[in-house]
Order: sequence, then structure tokens, then C-alpha cells
Amino acid sequence: MRIANLRLALAFGLVLESMPVAAGEVAGVCFTPGEDCTGVIVREIGQARREVLVQAYSFTSPEITKALADARRRGVDVRVILDSSQLGQKKGQAGAGC
Repeated sequence: MRIANLRLALAFGLVLESMPVAAGEVAGVCFTPGEDCTGVIVREIGQARREVLVQAYSFTSPEITKALADARRRGVDVRVILDSSQLGQKKGQAGAGC
């Protein structure tokens, strides 16, 4: 199991390494505990003008959910891909406010 997780992590790293970043754009990372990653994400969503693309297994952050809904109301094209097994989970916020 640990080897499979390591392979997945390495593959993910290779995918990220090969993803282009447009000139003038900055890619960053945030780690928890220790950093306010939710705040960083909410601020980035709040600055979006054209589109926000999200892919996650699930998320339960009311702040991120609200930021995505607010962006949609501002006319930003918001697209979220979640794992279908997480739809309808009571702890999840998927689809809330949208």
C-alpha cells in the first residue's frame, strides 16, 4: 500500500512538473498545519475574473464553498469536479449555495 501511495505521489508530482504556467502567473503551495491554506484559497477565488477550476476528492470548507458561490454570482465560470462517492455526504458542502 505504501508503495502504491508513493507511486501515486510521484506521478502527481510529474504531472504538476509538466503543467505549463502562463507568463505572469504564479503557482504556489500551502501546507497545513502552520499556514492559512483556506484563507489563501478563498483570496485566490475572490480575485478570479474569468474562471475557477476545482478538482478534489471532496471538500468540507464552508469558506471555500461560499467563495465559489460568490464567484459564480459575479459571473465567473466556476467548475468543480468531485468524486461521485462523496456526493450526498452530510459533512460535505458540495453544491451548497450554487
